[in-house]
Amino acid sequence: VALFGSCFSEVGMPEALCLERGSWESNLVKSAMAMAGVKVVRAWESKQKNAVENFFDRLWTPLSLLPGDVGRRRGENVENTDLVIRASNGRVDPREHFLGVEQATEAMGRAVSFINSEPVESKHFGRWIPQAAWEQQTDGGAALPKLDPRMKLFFAREQRTWTVRAGSVGA
Repeated sequence: VALFGSCFSEVGMPEALCLERGSWESNLVKSAMAMAGVKVVRAWESKQKNAVENFFDRLWTPLSLLPGDVGRRRGENVENTDLVIRASNGRVDPREHFLGVEQATEAMGRAVSFINSEPVESKHFGRWIPQAAWEQQTDGGAALPKLDPRMKLFFAREQRTWTVRAGSVGA
């Protein structure tokens, strides 16, 4: 819900969202979307959210070129998977084999920009470029409506103060 709140405040609210099952079906999510006036369409299988799945399929190729790629499915890149396990066990220094958070974030941003600038072929929508379609839909006064500031409380991140005393953690 906090992720939606940030997106709805910064980018704007869509008319509808296609969400998978699981935690997206919680009463909290249902209530928040109803308050915001965003229709929720349930996806029962990956084919029902093909725009997202196709995006990730296309994004996987540039991401696979980054140092430390372990593959999309278990065992695809055994050498790097072994490095991940050795690093998590403290046997190798991960900084020698994997990108740091800042580097990985920048690389991910470049990969997303690249994918969004590449043409997509669709049976239903023809040939289009995601970034150009986004700009067309959001520029020139056709911007998406933003979340009402009075509703931000309902989309806020949960925050707790944790204390550690005598080896115990509590909130």
